[in-house]
Amino acid sequence: MCPLPVCRWIGLASRCEVSVVIVSLSGRDDVFRACESALAQSFEEKEILVFLDHNDDRRANIIRQQCPAVRIFLVDPVCSYIVYRNAGFQEARGEFVVWIDDDAYFSGRHTLRNLVGLFSKDPATAAIAVRFVEPHLGRTRGHVRKALGTGTQVRDFVGCSVAFRKDVVARLGGLRELYYAYGEERDLALRILQSGFSVRYLATEPIVHLPSPQRNKSIQDSYPVRNTILFNFLNVPFPDVIPRMLSDSIKLFAYKVTWRNALVRLRYMRSGFEEGIRSWNLREPVGRAMYRAWRSLPRPGVELVTDDNIPAPVAAERPDDIRRVSAI
Repeated sequence: MCPLPVCRWIGLASRCEVSVVIVSLSGRDDVFRACESALAQSFEEKEILVFLDHNDDRRANIIRQQCPAVRIFLVDPVCSYIVYRNAGFQEARGEFVVWIDDDAYFSGRHTLRNLVGLFSKDPATAAIAVRFVEPHLGRTRGHVRKALGTGTQVRDFVGCSVAFRKDVVARLGGLRELYYAYGEERDLALRILQSGFSVRYLATEPIVHLPSPQRNKSIQDSYPVRNTILFNFLNVPFPDVIPRMLSDSIKLFAYKVTWRNALVRLRYMRSGFEEGIRSWNLREPVGRAMYRAWRSLPRPGVELVTDDNIPAPVAAERPDDIRRVSAI
């Protein structure tokens, strides 16, 4: 078990409706840009929570100096980011919780205001997938989904750009930490739909995600495979689970398979089956009609842009905007 986060320093707004949670265990300085873009949002009743490695005094001190309104939590980096996103729900004072990655930032000043407006229009909306962009990096159009309009009901969301109604997620128990990394988003999205709520899309000024090259390739390769199978074990109803498991197994094995990686891919798949069997007591499949309705929904996707078209991070209107605590 990972210890609960220890808050070493806190800056609090007098009122808070939105909590922005940023988990940054990698040591990257991108988190400063993420914090400043969040604090530059025009919506005043907000707080920013940042989870850092407990040994990372350098970045913690810089944030204290540059952005003293940020709440800093120093935590054990051994644990998955999912643990601290759940902790963010527990620590958040706002009615709504927003996630952005430490290598992401807000490009528009009114994103939080637009999120609150969409939540206010529909009390049955429990999560909002926010429009986001990434650099093209030679990827094909297959990575891009069809453009969606604000308010469109969608199947799931991406963790670098999403907002939640905190009380709904709390009732659902938050993210399932056994996923460890990758795949936890669609699991929560399906449970949201099963509970009678929905996930909507916000077509606003985009959040910009600049994926860092400093990533754990082993985790990046293994957990998406493992967790696709685990998701099926936990959520897909019988008998749909049988063809779904067969189809996903074939696709997972065949995707960019070579003689070199074939055995490794099979080991990743085996770990998914083993974890699914170990976690059988957690299986709570949705109804067949609900599962098919969920599968029929559109998926929000990334917009790929060239380097010269990447939006800049939003800047504070006044020099002291990133230093002050809201006093609404």
